[in-house]
Amino acid sequence: PAAEEKKTAESRGARPESPVKSSRSRKPAAGAEVDLEKWHEVVESMDLGGIARQLADNCVYRSWDGRTLQLQLDPTHRHLQVGSSQQRLRLALQDLLDADVKLVIEAEAAQVDTPAMRQARTREERQREAESEMAADPLVKTMEERFGARLIPESVKPVDSTGSGK
Repeated sequence: PAAEEKKTAESRGARPESPVKSSRSRKPAAGAEVDLEKWHEVVESMDLGGIARQLADNCVYRSWDGRTLQLQLDPTHRHLQVGSSQQRLRLALQDLLDADVKLVIEAEAAQVDTPAMRQARTREERQREAESEMAADPLVKTMEERFGARLIPESVKPVDSTGSGK
């Protein structure tokens, strides 16, 4: 019976479901509540890329009434608000929320940080920490004292948890 259902679905043009999910997607377990007020976590949980991801990263949550999701877009990024990126974001939200979603995005200065702003702040903090660690390194201090070397802050890059610079 399951094989017959699959064949019937394929004959109607439906694609068979793939058991493999993207490793980037961290969709909540079935029945789990999605807290849209934690928009940065919502964005991370969706399998979005490209302009649609940038659009989501530069928005903040305003409201959700069970049908209409209102987001606020940082006005400096209104160029990201194109039909295809909004459509991809809306579809990802529908998949995440398991509901029809009407997406309304208004370009207006936000009172809270967008996910992109949080990411930039984290990168800046990591950069400052890396520069401080290098400046305090005994070998660097020795090179400065003995050879007149100087540390060029822009040449210092933080190392991510896998050991590669990012």
